[in-house]
Amino acid sequence: MKANTKKLNIVSGQLRAISRMIEEGSDCEKVIIQFKATKGALEKIYLGYLEESLKNCIKPNDSKKMIKILDDVLKN
Repeated sequence: MKANTKKLNIVSGQLRAISRMIEEGSDCEKVIIQFKATKGALEKIYLGYLEESLKNCIKPNDSKKMIKILDDVLKN
């Protein structure tokens, strides 16, 4: 879990950098590339957390909790 916190802090820094780039009027292509990189990093953290949650946070016979989590994931 500490690794996820560290990774989220990095993503937070990336978002601040994007905000600064926009405020400074940076080249839009560079801003878009940073958005894409940040989105990819966040997606990777999310999927890793989801995998760990499914493996470790749900008891083997807790189908209600599993269905609830999968419902939440599939709503996107």
